[in-house]
Amino acid sequence: MTPPLPDPLTLLETAPCRLPIAPPLSLGLALAPGYVHHVRGEDVPLWTASAATPAFLLALKQRPADMRRAGYLHFHIGDRGMRPVWWPARCTASPDELAALQADLDRLVGADAEAALPRLAAIVATAPWQLGRALAEAAALVRDGLPDSLSVGRALALIRNADGVRARAEIALRRLRPEGWLRLAESADVRAAALEGCRLLSALDEDRASRRNDAGWGQDDTSIGHLLAEREEISREETAHAARLLHHHRRQLPAELRSRLFDTVPGPATAPVL
Repeated sequence: MTPPLPDPLTLLETAPCRLPIAPPLSLGLALAPGYVHHVRGEDVPLWTASAATPAFLLALKQRPADMRRAGYLHFHIGDRGMRPVWWPARCTASPDELAALQADLDRLVGADAEAALPRLAAIVATAPWQLGRALAEAAALVRDGLPDSLSVGRALALIRNADGVRARAEIALRRLRPEGWLRLAESADVRAAALEGCRLLSALDEDRASRRNDAGWGQDDTSIGHLLAEREEISREETAHAARLLHHHRRQLPAELRSRLFDTVPGPATAPVL
């Protein structure tokens, strides 16, 4: 019969008194005892969390050696997958060193928060299309601030996602060349009308193409459309893209604007896919 596993808390209580009896750093982790790691014939009690936090990942990246001396690791736990771990027996840092590390990590998280909040606020105010369905969450973070590492991490993730949306739209503009529309885009009047049309559809696109309502852009072209609408002016190639997209949505345009754009239509159009 297999003997029962030792109670991790009992093992912790019998460890040398210099070891902390609980995780010594505040990293937003929901660490809990209860996992026994079998290594070199020994049963080692560990504290584990189900998910990493931005503060934990930042600490591992910026202060890896100090984190190891504090007993913090990130590795696969049995069949649970990658988990944040506190290994009490490997916590060799002194109380003063732990306090200094905590203060240093607090400064790092604070610096991230200081940079993230205005950046996210700018995206919410000037380019909400980059956030898509996450706009409400981003606006709430801007309104309420970033009081802890979890909110800082979420803000940074939203910024990364928003930057990715913009980058993919820019790449699509460079990659796709609607040759059939380039002749139409030679005219400065057509270029101005195309920019006007992009701004009009972007203003109608309140749901950022999240609902099928025949208002604004569609899901395939919303990012490119909003990106073009932000331009002070658009180039010949960008006008060709805009004309192609606007022809697909021409029923939403005023008759006068349609006439300025499409008195001569070079051929059928389909919207490019991001």
